[in-house]
Amino acid sequence: MATAAERQKRYRLHRKGIHTLCDPERRCEQLEQLAVTEAIGSTPRPAAEIELSGDRGRELWEAMDRGAGLSPLHRVLLEEACRMADRLDRLHGALDDKRTWLRFDVDEGGEVVVVVDGLLAELRQQTTAMRGVAAELRAAGAAKGSGKPASEEKGGGLGELASLAAARRRAAAR
Repeated sequence: MATAAERQKRYRLHRKGIHTLCDPERRCEQLEQLAVTEAIGSTPRPAAEIELSGDRGRELWEAMDRGAGLSPLHRVLLEEACRMADRLDRLHGALDDKRTWLRFDVDEGGEVVVVVDGLLAELRQQTTAMRGVAAELRAAGAAKGSGKPASEEKGGGLGELASLAAARRRAAAR
């Protein structure tokens, strides 16, 4: 059992963002993130090593300088963005062949029923997911450039969103 002084020291370090003394049994989220970061490592991997299936993903990986300068967690996001880019290319290719996602059925009454499968919905979902990952990577790149957190950057996501929400509340209160 830890003494009061040890618990206080651990608490103060935790509040400062130093999680070396955090108790893993108490489920410190930052401690879990540190474990993930250490498991991922910090060495950028070549595009061939992350198993990209298409040209678009490889181009994105190379354009982003193979994740150099990004945190390990953001590098994982970059890998997923590259895979999403390849997946979007394949989905667009499937859309070109209308036989794969659009068909006409005739029901018993002789009416023609247009059947659209989930390809369009999946394409929309993948596009939305890609947009979110790209925004996160953009915010990470902006924060890396200034040394400030992304939420404090001009146009950097949460800070701008919070200021817009506050401005709208002030305008609505008038």
